[in-house]
Amino acid sequence: MGKSGFGKYKPFVLLALGMILVGFWVYAACNPESAGSGEVDVAGGIRKATERHLKISDTRIRRFVERAHRTVTVKKLELVKCRPVMIDGSDELKPDLSNLKQVEIEIRAVWDGWFHKDGETIVAYQLHPERGGKLRATAFQELRTVP
Repeated sequence: MGKSGFGKYKPFVLLALGMILVGFWVYAACNPESAGSGEVDVAGGIRKATERHLKISDTRIRRFVERAHRTVTVKKLELVKCRPVMIDGSDELKPDLSNLKQVEIEIRAVWDGWFHKDGETIVAYQLHPERGGKLRATAFQELRTVP
């Protein structure tokens, strides 16, 4: 006995729903969020890019902290500082990022260790602009640790 009703069309319906969802995600990713004046929120875009970079670098930052302390396991990472620094010393970032020197980043790594619980280490690094709108990260630096 063959499939009847919705069953034979189920793969096509699921594919269509998936394509609609992907379409919404692509639209949301490509449509810049704008401030009330109609200008693009560049600094907010830098922060979002940094948060995306943090998700990508999550494992590298965890390994950095765990290797530095040897007896700890990182439980959580959070962005505590994301500050664009401009070449011209201004406070305003140009929409094309042409005056961006670097983005200073500090991450709080909360960890549990053999001897201390809920310790934290602040890790810093910078993102430098490269051609094509990409950001290159510098090496991580441990700023301070509080057990």
